[in-house]
Amino acid sequence: MALDSNDNTSNAIFAFIEDAMKKGESTLVHSIKGQTRAATVVILYLMRKYRWGLLKALEFMTYRRPDLEIRSNFLNQLSAFEKRLPKIIGIELTTKLSGKLIRNL
Repeated sequence: MALDSNDNTSNAIFAFIEDAMKKGESTLVHSIKGQTRAATVVILYLMRKYRWGLLKALEFMTYRRPDLEIRSNFLNQLSAFEKRLPKIIGIELTTKLSGKLIRNL
């Protein structure tokens, strides 16, 4: 999976899942092990939907799936997406970790 810098891929993923949700449908996101590709798609969606930073989204995912193992190249793509995300959604991201509010600009 490659998240392009124009966010065509991330926009398509987000729109697909949002469209299904609006119709009351479910969306199954899977890959062979569900460790990297599927997790990256879900994290990308969570970051955009809930305006979460990468750390908050990872914290949530590892709570829900403790055996999560995302490869570094996917984390790098998500990190780059996190930097572009405030421009996409029009506001800064907020992340609550360990009871503290951390703002990512």
